Amino acid sequence: MVKRFFTRQVSFLETVATILVLIVATYIISQDSLTFVIAAYSLLIGSALILLYLLFCWKRLDKNTRLGSIISIVVWLLLMYGLVHARGLEMAFLWWRGF
Repeated sequence: MVKRFFTRQVSFLETVATILVLIVATYIISQDSLTFVIAAYSLLIGSALILLYLLFCWKRLDKNTRLGSIISIVVWLLLMYGLVHARGLEMAFLWWRGF
């Protein structure tokens, strides 16, 4: 069973999702400006990559993969919006207090 787990082929969507999760987790742990920019742009680029993959491989993908890809694009973009919105509120609070 372990051998089958390590020798299975990983799809493009799983690879992109894993990389995005690692980048966002790095930002959540460190919370500095550089990792924020990296996380925001990587979520945007990852969503664009998934969209391109979806467009180019539409006929080859089954219905579940298509729906999962569309949902993942929406979720990654909403996560990016949430990160930017929260960081913007944090910056606005600092400016309001005069720091």
